[in-house]
Amino acid sequence: MIGFTSGIRLGIKRWNDYQGRSSRSEFWWFHLFAVLFFVAVLLIMNKSGFPTDTKYGISLLVILVILVPITTLNLRRLHDIGFSGWRLPFILFPLFGQIFLLFYGNKKGDNGANRFGTEPEINYFFHGVARYSDFGEEFDNDEDYINLTEEEIFEKRRIESIKRLQKSKDLLDLENK
Repeated sequence: MIGFTSGIRLGIKRWNDYQGRSSRSEFWWFHLFAVLFFVAVLLIMNKSGFPTDTKYGISLLVILVILVPITTLNLRRLHDIGFSGWRLPFILFPLFGQIFLLFYGNKKGDNGANRFGTEPEINYFFHGVARYSDFGEEFDNDEDYINLTEEEIFEKRRIESIKRLQKSKDLLDLENK
């Protein structure tokens, strides 16, 4: 699981990435950031002396700027659970859309590789935004990590992820034969 700042960095860095997968934590952290950002812009606009039309224009611009990375993130999240991005328009339906968004936002992603790519955790290492601290307290009690520096832990975790990727690709190849 990644943290708040890594979720934001990934959402911004992958703003035009319609391929691959995104984890639940990346999905929810970036959505939280988008809501907070929009609320902050609205509060600033209300306190400013801009005319009403200008406020509406700036608010619309902010929505459009946030809409693209949110859309790509939602597509990658659907990919993570094995769904095609063509299901994304379902979120536009009242009530059903919000239930669907909660469903795929909270559903655990496919283990290993699926037809849309590798596990999101592996992707985070290749995008260069993950840190070992993003994965919680799991290293504190693990004897393999006790006397390692942050860089050594990162490299060890990256190698483990690559091995899992290779194993999941091998299993996927066996299933396709």
